[in-house]
Amino acid sequence: MNLFNIAGIIFGVIISCSMLLQQRPIRLIWIYGFVSLLIFHTWMYFLFGMQGEPSTYFIPLFLHGLGVGLLISPTIIFMVSAVPVQMVDTAAGICLFVRCFGFYASIAFINYFDLLNKGMHMNALKEQITAVNPFVKQTIIKQSKNLIAHGVLKRQAAGAANRLLTKQLTIHAQLSSAMDYFVLITWLLIFTLLIIALFPYINRTVVRFKRNQPAPF
Repeated sequence: MNLFNIAGIIFGVIISCSMLLQQRPIRLIWIYGFVSLLIFHTWMYFLFGMQGEPSTYFIPLFLHGLGVGLLISPTIIFMVSAVPVQMVDTAAGICLFVRCFGFYASIAFINYFDLLNKGMHMNALKEQITAVNPFVKQTIIKQSKNLIAHGVLKRQAAGAANRLLTKQLTIHAQLSSAMDYFVLITWLLIFTLLIIALFPYINRTVVRFKRNQPAPF
């Protein structure tokens, strides 16, 4: 599946570079990139389920790569254009460092958010589902009978059924936590798009490739 994401990145970089050579506004390229990421996160939210086929995620992953590819080149050009000529190499290096740092920071944020939010969902489910709940009793009895039918000893069936129920609750909490993450990123992307659309200075940024240094004006 990662091949579709990589293909999207390559395709996005090619498109963004072509648009830059045509002196299209950097703001416009950013909008295309963030819209692509917005579609990906919104689409992924509706794809969550207990089961899924790998082919279901091919197009969303391509859109994610496309959005990333569209954002890489114009962002570096925009940052480099803000410094004097003698600092161009340093600015480009800082851009790459920030991108790498952002990647690792995002992994840390995702893991922290997952652990925190999954625990909150798990606690909420435990409060709603207790041993005195008739539905829980029926589920445990049904799973116990199913396990006994498959050769599990009767004295072990109840404990195994409880463990299966706990596993199902854990999976449900994991899915709910992941869906919350995509909702959060979707709103952040909408906020980012509004800032870009309403920020007039970015709209006046045009790359001059005929000079030694790209510059905004």
